[in-house]
Amino acid sequence: MKSLSIGSAIVLLVLVAASESAKTESTIFGPQPMQYPMPATSTFIVSDFLQFLQTAVTCFNKLRIPEERFPLYLAGVFPNCPETQCFVRCLSANLNLYCDETGSDIDRHYLQYGLGQDYNCFRQKAEQCLAANTSPCNDPCEAAYKQELCFLEEFRKYVDSNMNSLIAAVAVEKTENNPVYYNMNCRLASALAPFGTRDPPPGPLREAQTACVKYLGICKTRLVQYNNSIYPTDHDTMCMVRCAGIIVGFWDDSQGFKLEGLMQLYPQLAADSRAQQQILSCAEQRIATCPPPDTCAKAYNAFRCFLDAQKHGFGVREPQPEEPMSTVVDAQEFMRSISICSKIQRIPKNLQDLYLQGVFPNDEKTRGFMRCFGIRTELYDDMQGPNISRLYRLFGTGQSETEFRRKAELCIKANQPLLDGQDKNVKAYRTLYLCFSKQITAFIRANANAMP
Repeated sequence: MKSLSIGSAIVLLVLVAASESAKTESTIFGPQPMQYPMPATSTFIVSDFLQFLQTAVTCFNKLRIPEERFPLYLAGVFPNCPETQCFVRCLSANLNLYCDETGSDIDRHYLQYGLGQDYNCFRQKAEQCLAANTSPCNDPCEAAYKQELCFLEEFRKYVDSNMNSLIAAVAVEKTENNPVYYNMNCRLASALAPFGTRDPPPGPLREAQTACVKYLGICKTRLVQYNNSIYPTDHDTMCMVRCAGIIVGFWDDSQGFKLEGLMQLYPQLAADSRAQQQILSCAEQRIATCPPPDTCAKAYNAFRCFLDAQKHGFGVREPQPEEPMSTVVDAQEFMRSISICSKIQRIPKNLQDLYLQGVFPNDEKTRGFMRCFGIRTELYDDMQGPNISRLYRLFGTGQSETEFRRKAELCIKANQPLLDGQDKNVKAYRTLYLCFSKQITAFIRANANAMP
C-alpha cells in the first residue's frame, strides 16, 4: 500500500527540513548536531527542529494516522486513543527520549525540550509526574503515552519556539534573493499562519535589540526574528529582552516591569486602560512563577504579556459576557476549593502535594477531585461542560475571548470522541483539566501563598 499522504503543508515541512539539513551549518539552529555529556558517561545527540519534524512525519506515515490529526499533534493536543499513543511512542523512541525498558529519560528531555529552563525545577516536576504515571502496563504504546504526557508543556513550547525560528530561517533566505526560498516562505507562511512574520517593533526598540544582540554575543541571524517581533522562549532571547527593556525603560531589575516604558513606545497603549490592566495583571502572575534570581525570565515573561495583548490590538475590545448570578472566583477561593475538594474526595497527602504544584495525574482519585473542583468553582458543569466565559474571565488576561474560546473549543472537540461511555469524572478531567492545564497550573503556582 502507498504510504499515507498528509497534505501539502506536511510535504512542505519535509522539503524545508531536507533543504535545511543539507547545509553544513544552519543559520538559525547553529552547528548540528551537538553532543552533550550525560549521566553514567553516556552521550546523547540532540535533534534539531528539522530532524524533529522529519521524525514526526515518518512516524505519522508509518502508523497511517488520518491527516487531520497532524495539526492537532503539532499544537500539542494528543487525544487518548491507540493511534495517538503509538505516535507518541514512535516519536519519542526515535528521538532517543524514551525506550520501553527504561521509560522516559528526564535528562534527555531536558536537553531536547528544556529551552533554558532551570534544571532542578524541570527535574523535580518530571520526577513527580512520572512517579504518578508509571505503572505496569501491557500495552507499550499506552505506557509511553502516559509517561510522555509529563513533558507536554515543554513539547508545546519547543514546537512553538522552533516553528517561529523556521519561518525566520526561510525569511533570511528570502533577503538573500533566493527565489526558491522566497516561494517556500510564502507557501509556508500561508500554511502556518499563526507562526508568520509580524509587524516590526518601533525604531527605539529595534535599536536596543541590535545593541543587546551585539553585547550579549547572540547570533546575528536571531536579530531577524526579534525585528519581526518573534521572541522564542530560549534563555538568550530572555536576556536580550531584559537588556532591551532596561535600555528603552520597560524593565528594571529592582523595580520590575514598567508599563510606562512601553506606553512611550506604543502611544495607542496609553489610551487603552483596560489593556494596561490586563498586561499588569498578567505580568504579576507570570513573574511570580519565575525563579527569584532569574531576571531574564522575569523580564521576558512580563514582556510576553504585552505581546499577547498587542496581538489582538489596542483600543477596541469585545464586550465582556455578563454573569449576573455570580462573580468570577478569586485566587483565595480558587485555592480554598482545592483544599475542600481534597478533603471531600479523601485525597492522600502525596497527591495533594502534587495538586499544589499544579500537577494532576490521570488517576481515579484525581479525576473525581477535578470534577468536584470544577463544580464548586462553577468552572464546570456536568451538563454544559467547561464554562468557557467564566474560564476566560479567570485565565484570559492578554487574550481576546474569541481566540481563547477557539482554542478551548478545539481541545474540547478533540476529546469528545474519547468520552463516549465514560463516567462524569473522566469527562470533567478531560475537558476541564486537559484543555486548560497550562492556565490552571500557572494560576496555582502564582497563588500558592493564598492557600488556607
